[in-house]
Amino acid sequence: MPLPPLALDISQLKFNACLLRAGGQLRHQVFPNHPEGFARLSEWLGTQGVAPAPACLEATGTAGDALAAYRHAHRHTVSIVNPAQIRAYAQSVPLAH
Repeated sequence: MPLPPLALDISQLKFNACLLRAGGQLRHQVFPNHPEGFARLSEWLGTQGVAPAPACLEATGTAGDALAAYRHAHRHTVSIVNPAQIRAYAQSVPLAH
């Protein structure tokens, strides 16, 4: 069974975590963008039963570097992607009405 993906939207002071569960259910939580917030993310993922969730975040400067390094140091898969690629993909997917 594949692990649920974790999307991380980073800003200087906080980050939003969105976990995609089976059946398309989303779980969302906001954390402070510092080591205590990183640890709280790990705890939250544990309560969701998915402590090793592969994470994806945008390469939008250095705001996400510490979180990516933390996740990687704890043996989690981290993908840092170009925001232009995300935007292009979003534009290529038809919207459901």
